[in-house]
Amino acid sequence: MDEFEKDVEFEENDTPKTPQKKLVKGSGKSHKKIKIRKIAKYVLIFLLICVALVVYKMAGCHKKSVENMYTFESDSNYQIADYNGKALVLSYDGAKIIKLDGTQTETIEYHMANPHMNLCGDMILLYDKDNRKLAVYKGTDKVYSYDCERKIKSAKVNKDGCVVLVTDESGYNYNVTVLDSKGKEQYIWKIGDEYLIDADISPDGKKLVAATITTTTGQIVQNVVMIDIVKAVETGRTTTEGVMPLGVEFAENGSAVVVSDDRISGYNTKAEKKWEESFENRILDYFKIDEDGSTVVALRGIQNNSVIRAYTKGGKNSGEYVTDTKAQCIDLNSKYIAICEENKVSFVDYSGKQISEMEIKKAVIGISVVSNDKVIVLCNDCIQLFRM
Repeated sequence: MDEFEKDVEFEENDTPKTPQKKLVKGSGKSHKKIKIRKIAKYVLIFLLICVALVVYKMAGCHKKSVENMYTFESDSNYQIADYNGKALVLSYDGAKIIKLDGTQTETIEYHMANPHMNLCGDMILLYDKDNRKLAVYKGTDKVYSYDCERKIKSAKVNKDGCVVLVTDESGYNYNVTVLDSKGKEQYIWKIGDEYLIDADISPDGKKLVAATITTTTGQIVQNVVMIDIVKAVETGRTTTEGVMPLGVEFAENGSAVVVSDDRISGYNTKAEKKWEESFENRILDYFKIDEDGSTVVALRGIQNNSVIRAYTKGGKNSGEYVTDTKAQCIDLNSKYIAICEENKVSFVDYSGKQISEMEIKKAVIGISVVSNDKVIVLCNDCIQLFRM
């Protein structure tokens, strides 16, 4: 074999195989790998969503749906409240008791120039603030009426129909009158050297608590005073310097809760302070005290919103809820808190967890929790009932 033949044989033996088949085979495997990766990706995303939903529900962050049960037009109204599972709506012409399905309305006719009301149990107190008349009703039945010599500043009723009445008095700052369950004067307290902020009558009608202020020392001094109505004697007094009281309420057990500008405090029947919780320099905008002594306050937030804080009757801070905008009004029952903002209402439990929320497109005047799953919203020209 000559050199030429050797060269030819070498070239033939070293000729590379056609790579096309390898490229074709390689492309099939690549497609399979891509499909497997996509399927694995979708499966992983699905699993992550399932895990997130489980965690979301376990954390209690899910909200219940809200149903607008009905809306009906109404005249100019002033205040709304729960009355034994019905809506009690106050107006200049008296009050209406509305069944929650909207099918039945009972009317209390009582004309007032500046209408106000207070409730306790079955008793409804209607009074004309800065005027001279009041009346107590049980449902639509009048229990008694009372005409005052001086203008009414405030009034409250207990479950038996006893009333504590605060009026102006000539020569005194205020006059506190206690009416019994038949509307007869039982006790009169003339206050000459103190400014009365608020007062309440005990559930049994035997005690009176008052929150007053004095300024004789050059600064505001808060006074919490307990009075035995039957014996007509002061049974206890506690003073706190530099504090401005805003409201006081008796609880069912006879103790009292006082909300001040920078704190909330609890007192026993001898006006001894039993507990106290500070608002940590936050400004108080609203507060509501329930009949059992539970209290909810709306404190001003730093972003034009509100911090809603709930306290048990023993003074324990049970939770907080931060609103998106400033709270306009609040209401509560034994389980839930209703918070009205500029364009929505939120339903929150006492731990601060939001249960539901609903959009409100009209200006809200008032709100009332009427059961564990219903809330009534009072607007300028209508009443809306929502169910969770």
